[in-house]
Amino acid sequence: PMPPGLQTVAVGNPLVPAAPRPRVASGAAPVFFLQPTGHGISAEALEGFVRLIEVCAERGPVEARAHPSYPPPAEVQARLEALPNLRWRNAPEPLSEVLAGARLTVAIHSTTIHESVAAGILPLVFNADGLPRLQPDVVAAGAGLEATSVAAGLALVARACQDQDWLEAHAPALAAFRADYFAAGGEEAAQATAKAIARATGLA
Repeated sequence: PMPPGLQTVAVGNPLVPAAPRPRVASGAAPVFFLQPTGHGISAEALEGFVRLIEVCAERGPVEARAHPSYPPPAEVQARLEALPNLRWRNAPEPLSEVLAGARLTVAIHSTTIHESVAAGILPLVFNADGLPRLQPDVVAAGAGLEATSVAAGLALVARACQDQDWLEAHAPALAAFRADYFAAGGEEAAQATAKAIARATGLA
């Protein structure tokens, strides 16, 4: 009801690929999306997330992307940079390219959870704080995983890295979620956005 004159138009998301990836590349690594504390994310949850990155990196290659507006604290940055198996995937590298090379994405409470599904990549939600699930709920839709501890997160990351058939069995749920919630992606979404603005402002 506030404001009553608000109009919304579904245009999609230009940050995700125009079409979901058909198959997961065998050499792709899990990508962890770091976030700042606050907005429901406690210091304990961030510590658990960093610890999850560390234990996963002990098993094999991992990738990480810092939040573009909130770089990690210096001590967290130092811990992660000390990991020989970690590769940073930070801006200006486009999110679409990061997602295209991901085997699995891992985040606490981020729009990358939804963007990952739209790109055809299974997301793992690390929910050590018992946060309400980000809506729409990818876990309930079968298009995402959830772990509430470092041990559970490690087990799911390990399975995603070792069991190709299990990982790809989630593809139908990912496609269904994309069809329900993403009108378009890539250039098509950008063009739809421009056309919607032009119509709304009388330029079309």
